[in-house]
Amino acid sequence: MAPVPDVVIAGYGPAGLPAAAFDAVRARQALPRALRPDDVAATVTFLASDGAAALTGQVLCTDGGLVMR
Repeated sequence: MAPVPDVVIAGYGPAGLPAAAFDAVRARQALPRALRPDDVAATVTFLASDGAAALTGQVLCTDGGLVMR
């Protein structure tokens, strides 16, 4: 499967994508809403915390379940 850009709403619209492209990505995403910047920030905050101290060599996809479909 070809890579598809994540859809993150950044306060000014659907990541600068045309409406048809935005809808196509959202249709493949398991989360029933577009990602927000704070969704990504929460992942980064976790990775920077002591709670992630044992994680090594992992890829965490903050993509609303896009890779699941």
